[in-house]
Amino acid sequence: KTAHLELDTNKLKILFEPNGGIIDSNYKIINIGDQIGDLPIPTKEDYSFDGWFTQIDNGTMIDANTVPNSEVTYYAHWTYVEPTYVAWIGDTGYRTLHEATEAAKDGDTIIVGEGEYSLYGTNKNARTGKTFTIIGQGADKTKFYIGTKVPTSGGSVTYKADYSLDNTEKVTFKDMTIQTGTSDYLGFVRLNNVVYDNCVINGKLEYNGYESSTFVNSTLNCPNNDYCIWTYTSPVITFDGCTFNSTGKTINVYSNATNIGNRDIIVNFNNNIVNGNSTGKTVLNINDSNRSDD
Repeated sequence: KTAHLELDTNKLKILFEPNGGIIDSNYKIINIGDQIGDLPIPTKEDYSFDGWFTQIDNGTMIDANTVPNSEVTYYAHWTYVEPTYVAWIGDTGYRTLHEATEAAKDGDTIIVGEGEYSLYGTNKNARTGKTFTIIGQGADKTKFYIGTKVPTSGGSVTYKADYSLDNTEKVTFKDMTIQTGTSDYLGFVRLNNVVYDNCVINGKLEYNGYESSTFVNSTLNCPNNDYCIWTYTSPVITFDGCTFNSTGKTINVYSNATNIGNRDIIVNFNNNIVNGNSTGKTVLNINDSNRSDD
């Protein structure tokens, strides 16, 4: 048997055609003679909603005070809105950096505009195995957060280990500020290779490239009385033409067999400047006490 919904003869069924949009419910039942009341609000990507009309094109706009005299269908009207893009691969724009990294092919360069960015908490799978470069508009105009989403204005920030580039082959960050925190175990987890080129890096990075990490022409601002870089996960780490601002501690060469196996740790330190305001502190500390292969 088939069940049929029969309306009370004193009621009207009003239909809403979203015209390419998305709507929670496409009908409403009212009493005959009543105003239509609250109207649904549909959405459509890249369009602004103009209202409900009596015809799919043109027609008369209705509102909550409209009194239908029979069952009727109203149609959503839309105005196209040029989308706002924040990242580009060639001539193709993307609304978010995450979308751009998902679309990126191996070897692509992503240009991001002025503003603040993060990949924390986004789906890492679309980036697995890729190599790509992210270029900002300069350290004073583009900021990238590691280990947190972009903070809301005035909100508190808690930094954590960042898995958003887990199993990505190589990422180069260029011409931007890199912001992380001061607690332990921060950085990108299981990113194979990472390059920071002409960046300003604020905070501490313990998780670095699991195969290599390279810092070129960058400024590293260390936390107060703590190292800014640990070689915890990186068997090869290179600093070339960098400036370190610290309270004495700068780089801690430290790991164990669990992190990088029994490989040697190689630190290349070329043409760098270390500005420290404490005497008697070791700039490059070598600590193999936790190596299980000693």
